[in-house]
Amino acid sequence: MARWIVKALVQRTIGFMPNPDYWSDLVQRKIASSVNLSYPFFLSRLNVARKHLDSFNEENCPAEVLELGTGWFPVVPIALRLSGASNVCTCDIVERVSPERLSATLQAFSRAAEDGELGRRFPSIDHALLTQIQNFDSMGRTCVEGLRSLGVDYTIGDTPGAHLPPASVDLIVSHAVLEYISEPLFMELLNAFRRLLKSDGAMSHWIDFSDQYAYFDKNISPLNFLKYPDWAWRLINNPIIPLSRLRIDDIRRLFANAGFEIYEEETVKLDENAMQKLPLAREFADRDIEDIRVLDAWISARIRRANESQDEVPQSAKSE
Repeated sequence: MARWIVKALVQRTIGFMPNPDYWSDLVQRKIASSVNLSYPFFLSRLNVARKHLDSFNEENCPAEVLELGTGWFPVVPIALRLSGASNVCTCDIVERVSPERLSATLQAFSRAAEDGELGRRFPSIDHALLTQIQNFDSMGRTCVEGLRSLGVDYTIGDTPGAHLPPASVDLIVSHAVLEYISEPLFMELLNAFRRLLKSDGAMSHWIDFSDQYAYFDKNISPLNFLKYPDWAWRLINNPIIPLSRLRIDDIRRLFANAGFEIYEEETVKLDENAMQKLPLAREFADRDIEDIRVLDAWISARIRRANESQDEVPQSAKSE
């Protein structure tokens, strides 16, 4: 039996158990060992924070930032605070940051400051905050309290930034989050973002359009999941964090319908020869092949101005 099918069966079993997030976390910690903070992974997350800042396209650092999807290690929100953001709110649907993970994150920041990796990515940082990180004492604090002491508001819930006032956020960011959101919920999310974003604000999102099982099983195509009709994919899909299978043209349409315009888009695509060998399910067979073969994309967007058309192509569109 293929490795990815075994993983799919395990995930479906966990999905039927009480408190599936707990069991999923336990499996990853005890069996997969996939939630340890390696230094290379930490540096890759610093690169993500740097990319978000570059997409803001302003000389000054955004003052108010909202991150969707904190994940296991709050590297990005802390990096944004160190780079000069006054307030950072990071939100998730499940509290995945633990005291041990927060401690590991702060230790990695201290190491990056010592070996120069932090300064190479962020030439201008808040040195007072860095000192606070280097001397951080977690005794008697929850993760929420510890992050709040560093200027990061860590919230759990289905509606990101629900407590924030309208038009109060300069920059909204996410990394490997939007691919898990179904189309109806995607529109609700974008409407919430539009309420929060300032008129001159920006959004920066990295979206993974590939099959997550392909990271586990290298014998299948990165777009293997597009072979299956909707009814079959519902049986295969991870019930805890299901992939939507939305493609990049769907994302463009949803952004436009929500009143946003994409001003920069960078994509990575599956090799044409590999794409030709992949049989597509009926749901994808008649779609534009250039959109179908996108594996991931950085998308920068802003609220569409009144005189701009929904059909305008991003000025800085790139592909690899």
